[in-house]
Amino acid sequence: KNNLNLLNAAYNIYAGITEVPDAAIYAVSQRSGKRKITLPDLFELLDDCDAYDQSFMRTHTSRAFNLASEWNVDEVSSFSHMRLNFVEFLAALGAVVYLKETYVPDEFADLLEEFILDQLKPVVLEYRARTGKGEEIEGLLTHKTLRKVCAEIFRSADEDSDETLSVLEFGNALRDPKTK
Repeated sequence: KNNLNLLNAAYNIYAGITEVPDAAIYAVSQRSGKRKITLPDLFELLDDCDAYDQSFMRTHTSRAFNLASEWNVDEVSSFSHMRLNFVEFLAALGAVVYLKETYVPDEFADLLEEFILDQLKPVVLEYRARTGKGEEIEGLLTHKTLRKVCAEIFRSADEDSDETLSVLEFGNALRDPKTK
């Protein structure tokens, strides 16, 4: 309940965010007319969250999508199996945590909250800051951005290009004003 507004914001941001040719009918509910999360939308969200690890790879996104998708009696006459409503979206995030290598059954609630706060929240806040929807946030880094910055710092500190940092190279990087 504490993160419901954040989860709702993430759902609204990513529902229908991915343009798929001739697939508008798949992303919009025929009954309510509201946009829903499609598989490409979930890929986009998890890419932005940098949600993948050794056990839960990008190719497993469809597994999380399918685990969360509710089965309906009229699957033949509708496209409901190709999009997630909000409740199914929550189940998909739970499936992502379940499929990750850090999953421990007794710690599921904590792992889910950690995923929401450490990986999902920065992405939502960054979107709000970038689009002007919501408060401005200075200095916010997502996991993806942080990884890029660290890789750039490492490359510039690796003076001999041997893909390792010696104690001297590490010390020089710490003293370099550009690193700060």
